[in-house]
Amino acid sequence: MQISVYDTLGRVVFRTEPSKMESGLYEIPITLQQLSNGVYTLHMRSENGIEMRQLVVIH
Repeated sequence: MQISVYDTLGRVVFRTEPSKMESGLYEIPITLQQLSNGVYTLHMRSENGIEMRQLVVIH
């Protein structure tokens, strides 16, 4: 599993190291204070594919 956050220009602004994880529910802390307000795309990559979600940052 690897989690990446992209800005609207497609630049990676956050990325975790790839790791092997069993199925289940996990909490992964992401510090977003350094990001500007706006919309970002969250990509969760695993052996089974890619899941994408929109992320809105408002400070």
